[in-house]
Amino acid sequence: MADNFDVIVIGAGHAGCEAAYAAARLGRSVAICTLTADTVAHMPCNPAIGGTAKGHLVAEIDALKPTRVEAPYPGGESYRQVVERTREFLADLLDEFDGRRVLVIAHAANRWSLQHLLLGEPLEELVVAPFAWQEGWVYPLDGERLAQG
Repeated sequence: MADNFDVIVIGAGHAGCEAAYAAARLGRSVAICTLTADTVAHMPCNPAIGGTAKGHLVAEIDALKPTRVEAPYPGGESYRQVVERTREFLADLLDEFDGRRVLVIAHAANRWSLQHLLLGEPLEELVVAPFAWQEGWVYPLDGERLAQG
């Protein structure tokens, strides 16, 4: 097994598998991480928008987001738990890749964690804010800020 990868994909759902495949087709060495191999590429990453639910689940899930900052989703984790897992991931990145650019492909909860940990934005505000696309998100990794986060 290689010790170094060009791309590390966190999450092996539909979107994670697509990202890993795209990077591999570009000739990059790719690692993909998942909690269980049983659910790799298990379902479209957002069936509620264009898939089987045709948008019905989006409103229901959006309404629950503020309640899930501290309380985990059934069978899942709270946004605060995602922050702590992301903090551990970033500490590992800092040890291994300090001063280097790293591409992270992840879900919104991980983006909110990065914004909370590295930019100091309140998690409670991030989970209810409307999505605003921007051309790439860049988060300078600061060990002191990460420790405070």
